[in-house]
Amino acid sequence: MIVVETEAAGPVAFAASFPYSERSCYRGIGEFSVYVRRDFRGRGAGHVVLAALMEAARTAGLYKLTSRVFPENGASRALLRGSVSRKSASTAVTGNWMVAGVIA
Repeated sequence: MIVVETEAAGPVAFAASFPYSERSCYRGIGEFSVYVRRDFRGRGAGHVVLAALMEAARTAGLYKLTSRVFPENGASRALLRGSVSRKSASTAVTGNWMVAGVIA
């Protein structure tokens, strides 16, 4: 699934999710990525598309989204920290919903 944020200038951000694994034990878990056009970074577009992706994933029956983030990718780490309530340094749980960012 893909969610796109557009402005008059065209697409400025997207978030995408795809199956974490084809194994049945991972059904309900998606891996995700977020991209924000360089000249729109820091304006909230990443938060908008990640929130929309989380809602689309819930609707599609997913209960967990996960992503791998390099430690030096401060923007992605800030997006994860600012988009969800944190349970630990890398995992957030809201009810039965979970978003995990694995910092590699």
